[in-house]
Amino acid sequence: QHAALRAVEGAELPPNMPCFRDPDNLIYGKAEAGGVVLGGYELNPSARWIDGVPWEHAGTSVTPDQRRFEPLLRGAARRFPFMSEAGIVKLVCHPDAMTPDANPLLGPVPGIRGLFIAAGLSLNGFGGAGGLGKSLTQLITTGESELDLYAYRPWRFGPVHRDHRYAAELAKEAYRYYYFLRYPYDADEWGRPRRTSALHHRTQDLGAVFGAKHGWERPEHFEPARPWQRAGADQRRFGWTRPPWFELQAEEHRAFRERVGIIDMTSFGKIELEGPGALPLLERVSGNLIARPVGSVVYTQLLDRRGGMAGDVTITRLGPHRFRLVTGAGYVNSDLGWLRLERREEDGPVEIRETTEELCVVGMWGPRARDVLEATTDDDVSEEGFPFMKARTIHVEGFEVFAQRVTYVGELGWEFYLEPAVAMQVWDRLMTAGQTSGIRPGGYRALDSLRMEKGYRYYGTDLTLLDNPLEAGLGFCVRFDKGDFNGREALKAAKTAGISRRLRTLLVGEQEYVTVYGGEAVYADGSIVGRLRSCAYGFTVGRNIAYSYLPVGLGPGARVEVDVFGRRVPADVSTDALLKREQLVGHDAKHVAS
Repeated sequence: QHAALRAVEGAELPPNMPCFRDPDNLIYGKAEAGGVVLGGYELNPSARWIDGVPWEHAGTSVTPDQRRFEPLLRGAARRFPFMSEAGIVKLVCHPDAMTPDANPLLGPVPGIRGLFIAAGLSLNGFGGAGGLGKSLTQLITTGESELDLYAYRPWRFGPVHRDHRYAAELAKEAYRYYYFLRYPYDADEWGRPRRTSALHHRTQDLGAVFGAKHGWERPEHFEPARPWQRAGADQRRFGWTRPPWFELQAEEHRAFRERVGIIDMTSFGKIELEGPGALPLLERVSGNLIARPVGSVVYTQLLDRRGGMAGDVTITRLGPHRFRLVTGAGYVNSDLGWLRLERREEDGPVEIRETTEELCVVGMWGPRARDVLEATTDDDVSEEGFPFMKARTIHVEGFEVFAQRVTYVGELGWEFYLEPAVAMQVWDRLMTAGQTSGIRPGGYRALDSLRMEKGYRYYGTDLTLLDNPLEAGLGFCVRFDKGDFNGREALKAAKTAGISRRLRTLLVGEQEYVTVYGGEAVYADGSIVGRLRSCAYGFTVGRNIAYSYLPVGLGPGARVEVDVFGRRVPADVSTDALLKREQLVGHDAKHVAS
């Protein structure tokens, strides 16, 4: 809604006054006839036409609601006291077109060749119009954009967003925070709960604090002595300080690193490809070699034609013409649509479908993970019987489980894929068998500290379309000898010429916790040379860890500085992995492209 306010005698605004924004009071405006045209962002917005805008609406106004506008008027009076005397000349209401994540829909539409979309601008119309138009032109004429448009992909939403009420709740919450400060650790609160795993009640009983990802309720961390709860705008209470769950996260971290930990990872995005065209498609879009025996698990990046990383996934060969691609919870629909865009007639027939909700996933890792598994199965899960990066069906006390020996924490362990109907039974048996080994459930916050100590990357933060595997230290995932694939020539040229920057691991400050979240400037010799990507406190190494793309000359042993709330904090450039990994992902050393 926007209001035209009358001029106040003696406090007329000059016509050349700049437009103003005041996020503290949630308002913006501009001078008009000595008065002001005022708008703002309500903290409790309402949704209109959640199931589709009527065609006859076009650009017409709807009935305004002055009661809703009153808090914004009070905010304007706090900033400009004379406005308390200004009367409203006119109040108008034009609904904003909001997507569930407040980002526009921009790009091609999978399955309809030649159709491109630019819609749902979500308050980005005036400010983003030039860039959106230029990017769309580049996509239409060349198939690529110079900008990273991953967050704007029109196909990023999935079946869960077909629930109009849920989508509306997400859109309203995104609108609420357009001006209102949102802290880095805050979780979505509206529209919950929407998706829960078959293990939800078990993790509730264990004191889970649930965050939300792509509609899924999933444990962020556990508070065993307290009832379960849903995370929300919690950081508003403790601000820019060490989070109150720090020590609890440390305990979960140590369980995985020193004993054995278990985590519900059902929210993993799962895509199955089946048919003669599956292998040609996957081989073309992946940097790593996919044509391996049934039961192989491959870690790879999905690449665009410039060698940029469109995804970071594992691909398991389930049969001669059947594969399962596993990706992050928030990326599954984006990856699904991208695979459909990349299909070619010459690949042959292939069915591509999302199977996320068909399977629960339990991750169990740690030095004693094999002891726990051996106590529940008669199958051979020894080093020789179940090697790293292999997958097969086993039985856990009679229940069929598809196990993959992979790790995101750098320790021995497995991911177990199982039917939701038996998930609770398998979880209970693993927990019971693990008591003598000190098993402990963990949440997603612990994964960050665990993975970063081992040098593992995260898509969307450390890896993007504007980065390539060579720069990211993932050259071992690029198989130049396998034949043609997306970005092959671009990456060969980059390797020949030599990369100019490299993702590095930084140790920021000393042992005391440092408040870094990502995006902070990195300085060398007084100049900005990069910005932080992922950040976490490494409880095993006892240091603050961060990743940053730096000039190649700033390798291990170099010293840089990180801007932390205006203070320059020294940081050491270290090796990628601070601790020895269980085994290098992409372990076929004969074909490693470093």
